[in-house]
Amino acid sequence: MQVDLIPQLTKRAALRATWLAGFAVFLSVLVWFLSGCTTEGKGNESVLPGVSAIVFAKRAFVNDEGNHELGGMGNVFDYLRYVPGGGLYVLSPPSPDGKLTNLTKDFDGVDVSGLEVSFDAKQVVFSMRHAKDDNYHVYIANIDGSNVRQLTFSPADDVKPIWVAGDRIAFVTNQPYTVMGTRADEYNHSRV
Repeated sequence: MQVDLIPQLTKRAALRATWLAGFAVFLSVLVWFLSGCTTEGKGNESVLPGVSAIVFAKRAFVNDEGNHELGGMGNVFDYLRYVPGGGLYVLSPPSPDGKLTNLTKDFDGVDVSGLEVSFDAKQVVFSMRHAKDDNYHVYIANIDGSNVRQLTFSPADDVKPIWVAGDRIAFVTNQPYTVMGTRADEYNHSRV
C-alpha cells in the first residue's frame, strides 16, 4: 500500500506559513506600538497629534445594589436605561496627565445618553437624565464647562442629539403627535 504524503506535507507547510505570517504581523504591531512608548518628554503631550481635547460620556454599569445594569439591549448602549453615576467629560489635552473637566458636575444622579461636538468644536450637545422620575432631555454646554443649559422640557425622552446645518440640533424623541395631530418641533415640542 502506497501512501501519498505530499498533500499532508503541503497542508502542514501552509499551516506553518500562516502561523509565521500571523506572528510576524503581531511582532510588527508590537514594535510599532512600543516605539511610541517613552519615559522622556514633557508627559503632557497629546497622544493624538493635532487633537487638543476629547469629549466623552461615562455611563455607570453597576447600580446602587452592586448589580450589573446592562439594560434591555444587554449593553451600555441601551439609550433609555437610567443608572446614575455617569457624566460628560472633556480631557485636554488627551494624555494621561491632561486636565479632566466634568461638564455635568452641577447635577446629581447623572446619566448621559448621546453627545456630539459642534462643527466649530466650541460646544457640545448631549442628552441627560438626572432623576429617576424624570426623562432624558437635550442639553448644550460650552466645551470649557460653562453655560450648561437645558433645551427640551417635554414629558418624553429626547435622545441622540446631533448638530445639523445652520447651527440647529436634531434628536430622537418618543413624544407622540400633539393633540392637533402635528409633529412637535425640536426645542419646545409645540406646534410648528
